[in-house]
Formats: sequence, C-alpha cells, structure tokens
Amino acid sequence: MNRRLDTRPFAGHFLYCLLIGATLSLGVGCEEDTTIPVEQAEPFVAEWSKSVEKTLREMAVAPAGKQSFKQRLEKARAADEKRTQRDHAPYDLFVDEVYKEREYEFAFVGTDGLTERGEAVWDVLKVVDEQAVDPKPYALQEIEAKLVELAEANERFKELASFETSEAERAEALKWVDSQQADAFELNAESYEKLTQTVLESDSAARMKERLAEYETVSKGMAEIEAQIEQLLARDLVRYAAEMKHFRIRDVFIHRKNFDRYNTANIDERRPLKGKAAWEAQSVWRKAGLITDTIAEKHETEILYERTRQTLRDALTGDAALAMADLLPAQPQYAKLRKEYLRYRSIVENGGWEKVEPANGLRKGQSSATVAKLKKRLQIEGYYPADAAVDTKFDDALEAAITDYQKTHQMQVNGKPHKGFWGSLNISAKRRMEQIALNMERWRASNVRHSDRIYVFINIPDFTAEVWDKQQREMRFGVVVGNNDMALDEESNKRVHVNQTPVMSAYIDRVIYNPYWNVTPRIRADEILPKVRASVEASYQAKIRRMVETKAPKASSGASILGNLGAAPGAANEMMGTLTNTVTQAGQAQPATNQPDSGAAAQPKPTPAPAGKKAEAYWRKSGKQVVFDVAALKQLVGESAGGEEGASPLKSNFFYLDPATGTVDVSVTDKDHIPAWYADNEYEVMYPGNLRWEYVRMLPGVKNALGKVKVIFPNMQDIYLHDTPAKSLFRQDIRSFSHGCIRMEDPLGFAEYLIRQDGLWDTYNVPKILSEETFEAIFFQRQIPVHIDYFTTRVDDNGRANFLADIYKKDRFDDAG
Repeated sequence: MNRRLDTRPFAGHFLYCLLIGATLSLGVGCEEDTTIPVEQAEPFVAEWSKSVEKTLREMAVAPAGKQSFKQRLEKARAADEKRTQRDHAPYDLFVDEVYKEREYEFAFVGTDGLTERGEAVWDVLKVVDEQAVDPKPYALQEIEAKLVELAEANERFKELASFETSEAERAEALKWVDSQQADAFELNAESYEKLTQTVLESDSAARMKERLAEYETVSKGMAEIEAQIEQLLARDLVRYAAEMKHFRIRDVFIHRKNFDRYNTANIDERRPLKGKAAWEAQSVWRKAGLITDTIAEKHETEILYERTRQTLRDALTGDAALAMADLLPAQPQYAKLRKEYLRYRSIVENGGWEKVEPANGLRKGQSSATVAKLKKRLQIEGYYPADAAVDTKFDDALEAAITDYQKTHQMQVNGKPHKGFWGSLNISAKRRMEQIALNMERWRASNVRHSDRIYVFINIPDFTAEVWDKQQREMRFGVVVGNNDMALDEESNKRVHVNQTPVMSAYIDRVIYNPYWNVTPRIRADEILPKVRASVEASYQAKIRRMVETKAPKASSGASILGNLGAAPGAANEMMGTLTNTVTQAGQAQPATNQPDSGAAAQPKPTPAPAGKKAEAYWRKSGKQVVFDVAALKQLVGESAGGEEGASPLKSNFFYLDPATGTVDVSVTDKDHIPAWYADNEYEVMYPGNLRWEYVRMLPGVKNALGKVKVIFPNMQDIYLHDTPAKSLFRQDIRSFSHGCIRMEDPLGFAEYLIRQDGLWDTYNVPKILSEETFEAIFFQRQIPVHIDYFTTRVDDNGRANFLADIYKKDRFDDAG
C-alpha cells in the first residue's frame, strides 16, 4: 500500500512541498492530507474484524425484522382504531406512532436477546403483580415464551464454526478506512455495519458473503421473533405507564374560589391594607388556576395520551430504568406498602390464618386452648415471635404481642383481648392484603408530589398531619376530622356523611391569629338557628306570662283600684287597655299613661284575657318547636282583624312570630331586633337585614371554637385547619368529631413552622398578637401545598402495616372477606 505524505515527519513533509513547488512551472501548491492516518486505521480494522460475525448476524436479521415489526404495528394499529376507545387507551396506536418517528428501529431486543434497555423494562413488567396490579392484560407469558425461542435460535448460530475475516477482506477494509476523511468518519462501533457493508460490496469478500448467506438461512423466523418481543414489550410498557401514573390529570389545586369574603375583620368587608396586595395577587393567581383547570378538563384525554407516549420515548432513547421508576409514587409510604403487600400476599398463598373464637375475660396467667390458637394466629402475622412457644399459657410474650397488635389497629391499648381486638383479629389475611392493595392504588391517584420542597400531608383515617421538608418528615401531630354522621342528601336522595372531611389538595396561603369563627350556612341552619329559635320562643313565653299576670283580674287589688278611681264596672276594659300599653317590645314595664302616643288613637281597645286562662294555654309543643295560638295572642295584645301590619301590636310584641303558622322564624335577622342569644354566646350577626347575604361569626376569645389560630388554604368546601378549646379529644384513638374542618393538636407550633419557612416570623410579633387577642392575617409570600387524603392502611416507622378506621366507609371489596 502506498504511504501518504502525512505519515512523514513534519520537517521532511515541509521540505518536500518546497521542492515540488520549485519544480512546478504552474505553481500548484501542496495541501496537507486530512484522511484517517494508517496508524489509526489499522487498530480500528483489527477491532472491526472481531465483530464481523455479530454484524453479519444483525445484517441477516435486521432488515426482515424491521419489515416484520412495521407490518405488525400497522396491523395492530388498524385493529386498535376500530375499537371503542371510551374505556380503553389505544396502546397499539401509541406504539406505532412512536416507532414510526424512529423509522421502526428496535431498542429493546437484538439478535443476542434483550438489550440493556429491554432488560430494564422487562425487569419491571415481569413483576407487575408486585405493584398490586392485575397482570392478566399483560403479555408476560407470551414475552417469556418468545425470549426462550430467541435464545434457542441463538443456539443454532453457535453451532456454526467461528468466522474470521480473511487477509484480503481486512486489506479491503483498511484501504477504505484509510481513504475516509478524519472529520467525517467516526472510529467507533457505530461504524462497523457501514464498513462491513462496504467490504461485502467488494470483490474481496467472498467468504463474508458466504457466511451472510448461512446466517440468513439459520436466522429464518428470528426476525419475526424479535419483532414480536419488541412490540409486546412496548405495548405493555405504555399499558403500565397508563395504569401506574397517566390515568388522570393530577389536580392543579388552585381552587376557583377567588373571593374569600369570610376572612376579614372589618364589617364593611375591606381588607387590612397590608394584606390587600397579597390577597389581590392571589386572586389573579387563582384565576390563572381556573384557566389551567379548564384546559386540563377539556383536553384531559389528549394530555394523558401524550404523557404515555412520552414515557415510551424516554425508555427508547434515555435511561429506561429511570423512566420506569418515575412511574411509581415517590412518597416513601408507597414503597413501604408494597413491601407489606408482598408479605401479606405470601401469608395468603400459604393458607392465611384461622379464625379464633373470642374468649371473653381471657387474662394473663390463664391457660386455655384458645391461647394456643391466639398465639399461632398472631405468630403468622408477625406479632408473636417466630421462635416463641405456641402453648396454652397466657404469658408475657402473648401480652406484648396483643399490645403491639392494638397499637397498629387504632384501638384501646392494654394488652388484653377486648371486643375490638377480637373483631379486628378475625378479619382474613386476604382482606388485609386487599386493603393494602387498595391503598397502593390510592397513592398512585394522589396529588402528593414528593419532589416539592415542602408540603403538608393529612391522612383522614390516621387522624394525623405531617410536614415534609426536603423529602424528610419534620412534623407529625394529631388532628380531629369530620364526624361520620349520616343524613339524606336531597340531590342524590341517598344517605351521606354530611360532615366528612373531603379529600382535596390546595395551597396554604395564610395563617390567621385570633380568628373569627365564620359559621357556615349549613351549621347555622342545623345547630345555631335551633338554639336561637328556642331562645326567642322562651322569651316570648316569658312575655306572655307577664302579660297574662298583668291582665288577669284580681278581686282585692282590682276592686280597690277601680273603687278608688270611682270607675263604673264598665270601665274595666279601658283600664286593661292602658295596662297593655305599658308593655314594650322587650317586655319591660314603662310608666303608664292615659295619653296615647302618636297614632295610638286609631288602635282598638284590647279586650281582657279570658277569665282564668293561663299563660300556657297560648302555646303548645310540636316536636322540638313551640306553636303559638295567634288568634289568642292577637286578643291578648288588643289587635283587631284588618289592622295594618306595620302598626301591628302582634308584630311589635312578637317580631319573629309567623302569623300564618304560629311558629318562630329566625332564619333572617333584623338589624333592629337581633336576638339576645347571639351576644350572650359571643356571636355576632354580620349584615343583618341585608337581603343579599347574612352570616354569623363567633368573636375571637377563649370560647372561640377555632381557638387561637387557623390556617387557610382556599377551597370550594371552606375547609381549613384550626386550633380548638376541646383539647381532650386528642386523647381519643378515633378522632372524628368536627363538622368537616380539621382541628390541630399543635396549632401554634405548626403555624410558627410555616411562618418561619416563609421568612416572616421576625416581621410579626406573634406573642403580642396572641396576648392582645387582635385579629391578624399573615399572608405567605410562597404558598405551601397541602394534601388531604384517605388512606386506611399506612406503614409505621417500624415497617409494620397499620390498619386504620374506615370512618366514611370508602373501602369497597368484592367479597365479604
């Protein structure tokens, strides 16, 4: 082979150019050679030579494989397009679209079997059941069978004698590489196929051509196997991506409610100046959230489908193992639940555990056959030590096992088998496994983003709140959630938990010290108004008693008065009318006068109360309400038929009495007649008489139901976190007592943590605010995600599954368990 100028020393090369330049009359210059130098080409060709056998095999299989793969995908896509897509994502369509972008190049399988990417995907899919996902729709057995076929096909290749390139073939390769431009040809394995194809086209590659033909014969059908494996892996990958993550749009949780009219200290609804800018900015922010939500709702299917396709792209071109791992919830609870799911599944596969008949009064030191059964039952689930004796004596080991069991099942902890213990103990292992699986599914649907720097997580059945900061749990404290009272829902005509705390995600945007308790319309209607009505009813009954006592004729005193006045017997009615006018709206006596005030002359003279009629005769009880005798009351106050309503003595004396029904109606408050109950109980009626809106709130103070602080995260249900005067509730295991809002065990510590992380603690003198009991709203500069979820199984710090109270009956199973 001719040696080129660039292989000579630089000085000689330069002198050679000068000599040539001096002898050429045309003055043609000498250009430096930029092709690949032979000392680099020779080792590259040597390495290429070792790979030719594998390259020839791929060349024998790849074209047919690609063609077969393309045909398979197009056929599957056509079938998918004909199928109704309402409840079925078009997985085959996704696969065809993504592989069409890459010209149907394989990524998961090669002639030797699965590639590194393919192994990463297969390692996850073949154990999909470990995620508590039904494996039946997946082609796992078919993929496994095809991988065996591919391995068998590879064995036939191994039966062929090892192939080595000839000297002529290597020389042809070196000649071609030596002629390539250095800046246009990469000396790496990616160029092996191109070099092999070039040599095959030369006259020096007779042996290589023969081997290629042998491979094409031996690999008959291998291309179809590879195409099947690639397609099945890709289709199952997108199915897995859709089931694990891309099955619904996660909530943006910037709620559409952007006018928070309740949380203001001012009666005219004007916000404190220092909070106005933050509030207005968040109003704009929430409107942006509304736009985002609207887009997500309108294009949900399209967005989810694109995210599913993108997962496939990531696995085909990026880190496949990372792409698969990203489909799982990152919150540590999910991985812990999966581990416990596998443990309980193993217990079920081994026969589970037998029921133990309850033995009332079983105590430490006793011996019975039930004790042995109880030890065996607790041993299977891991509470009673595996190496401890399973005998009939109730010993320390059994007491410790019962205590541990009680701690993980939200029941009284005393080491004794009580009623709640027996009821829980005899739930089957299968049902416990299903509970864990259900809660794994709930985690996959949760809005919790563990990548957030800080977030608050509240689990309703666990009655706890947690603060997670930089993926570490920084706080955990008890909460009280909505009770499980049932009532008939008018819209659905079904009984529902009217006070349940809803599952939601939102952003905490402020802390309010010394808050008002703004009574919701439902609570006011259900609890406040009945008390106000009863108070008004009692005041009316007292007023009637006074009136009757005033009007009732008394033989001695009455005769004396009339006698002293020299009145005739017929003057009794006029005297009784004068006495009636001494009773004011509030039922208090005023100086009597015979001179009627303005407009009084037109009023008819009242008739006296019927002789001997007692005050109790003017009303009767009807259920929880009092029904007054309107006709008798009109007679008592001297109101005749047809009198103007505005000047009605009945209205003046009994403002909230409905003349049509005889009942008291306090649903709308008049600003001039506010029932005394509100002030007596430290409430105030806001905007009474305002037909647009009226609400009731409790004043800040020691009696306030919200305590010293509340934490606001605007949402459509008006749910928030708050302090409570009822601290004793936190001693209960099951803490469902509220109307839906969430009471905190450590409200001041929680509020301080949030304010400090926002950098505002030094801006506000919180101790002074608390001591002076002044209303103060502190708006955050950076909103904090809060997630309220419903998980009836959690794993504690010891790695043990805790089975929690399904207080709202959300767990549903196919069988009785």
